[in-house]
Amino acid sequence: MPQIKMLDVIWFFFMAVFFYLGYAYWRNSQNEIRQFFIRNRPKEGEEGYETFQPIEEFIQQFNSYLDMINSNAKTQNILASAGFFFAGLASLIAWILGFIE
Repeated sequence: MPQIKMLDVIWFFFMAVFFYLGYAYWRNSQNEIRQFFIRNRPKEGEEGYETFQPIEEFIQQFNSYLDMINSNAKTQNILASAGFFFAGLASLIAWILGFIE
């Protein structure tokens, strides 16, 4: 029976941490900030309709900003996840090579 060395335990620990962080970032890449909307909009002819038009333009611009933020956050989280998965894979290979020696 091969003896477990301290270095094998360290590689296993790093492997577990990297794979967990890769999974956590992948899960975060699935989350999005939802679109902004106003529930009780005044209809045409109602009081306050004229003042609502600039707010409507702001909502459209704000939602396009949220779309950009969601896209950037998703890309960053996917790249971070891939990096952690590759680090976990490297730790797994180092852990296995520790048993071969």
